[in-house]
Amino acid sequence: MTAGRRASGALSPRGGVGGRAASKMRRALRGIALTLLRRRSGLRVKKRARVGGRHSLRVVTVPSAADDARDDRDRPGEPDGAISSDSVSVSTTSDSSDVVFVDETPARASTTGGGLETRTGPDLVRAAASALRARAKPERGFGNCMFCAVSSGINTWLDSARGSAGKAADEALCLCAKGVSGVSPPGRVTWASLRAALALYLRAVARDAPRVAGVADERGPFESKTVARRVERRAERARENAMVALMAGEQGRAWLTRGALRDAPTARRFDRYVDAMATDASRFAGQSTWRRFWGADNELVCLATKLRVAMVCIEAATKTGGAFLAVPPDVAEADEIAATYAALDGDFARFGRYVCDGAFETVKSVDSRSPSLTTSCLRWRVSRGAVTLTVRAARADSEAARRAVGGDVRRKKTLPALVVVHRPGHFDSLQPEEGYVLVMEREVKEQA
Repeated sequence: MTAGRRASGALSPRGGVGGRAASKMRRALRGIALTLLRRRSGLRVKKRARVGGRHSLRVVTVPSAADDARDDRDRPGEPDGAISSDSVSVSTTSDSSDVVFVDETPARASTTGGGLETRTGPDLVRAAASALRARAKPERGFGNCMFCAVSSGINTWLDSARGSAGKAADEALCLCAKGVSGVSPPGRVTWASLRAALALYLRAVARDAPRVAGVADERGPFESKTVARRVERRAERARENAMVALMAGEQGRAWLTRGALRDAPTARRFDRYVDAMATDASRFAGQSTWRRFWGADNELVCLATKLRVAMVCIEAATKTGGAFLAVPPDVAEADEIAATYAALDGDFARFGRYVCDGAFETVKSVDSRSPSLTTSCLRWRVSRGAVTLTVRAARADSEAARRAVGGDVRRKKTLPALVVVHRPGHFDSLQPEEGYVLVMEREVKEQA
């Protein structure tokens, strides 16, 4: 049964008792249909408490190849077309599943975060700017503001002594620049560059979803036609789960499940979504469709993964606030789990991680010329406390900045970092003082 399709049958006139009863029946049937489809799709959705706003934060968890390093290989005797529970389960020994936060209402800040929970709105922005030796930079863009905020952070790295935001970012933005020639000035990154890179990566995530989820290679060879059909169905289900997760959310994405797209196939809705993410939002300013082209949390996570940078989001649009960190998936995992990503047969596009509960802390200076000084930073602890991710300011000519842009892009423990500020209906950015850049350093706790 198609999700959301109205129940058939004659209805009583509007406003009558029969009409109200039929309306209740339609809602009940619709809820049952959505529940069955959700169970069949294997998408795991967990809801958190409402923390200021109509919509609660939702955490969409999708299968990870690192969970048990399972291959979802064909099992003897399994009925053709059966849905394996292994293909959607989450490891109980690791939090290595890919997680995307949606609906743009942040989780409640940690109560042990160095006073972070007492700061909201402008106070939180000022505190973050002070901790990171940064200044607020107003962004424009008319709906492209999130992409403008990200491009400002990338350009800070390009303008620094390092002249690069890392190998992955340089390659991604160089490739996509061919499609936006005449829009981006030479040597600069704009919202158009980032929209082009994002659209390419969104399609790559959907394309690579079967291999990331451990589905056997669709090219075979296969033992029989039955096995080939089974692999094809599992691959299609993995792609659909990935597309649904990328499109999840209410703010700026609800249109994908309404109107003409209400009963449309997932692939068609995903194409419309990617097209919107690659489109200049300012063309639709003042129109009811403007919000369809906004970037938000999902897009921050995908860009951070594509460019191999760390993106801090200071939430100043709600009363609860918070500091979030978007990073590639392997960065947020313990070494033994992260090693499974490198061991995969191929370089696949994956979801990133979006970490909440950042805290202000004081640490030793990263400047080798003043090792006795202390500095403030923003810090997150992930992978059950085994990994610490610290974002701080460093001199552009420092060893930390050199490590951030050099070395093996898949193994290094330091990444370029940037900060965006989410204000009500708008994004701004925080830019470091002249001569400084922002870096994210990863530390792994020694196992006893």
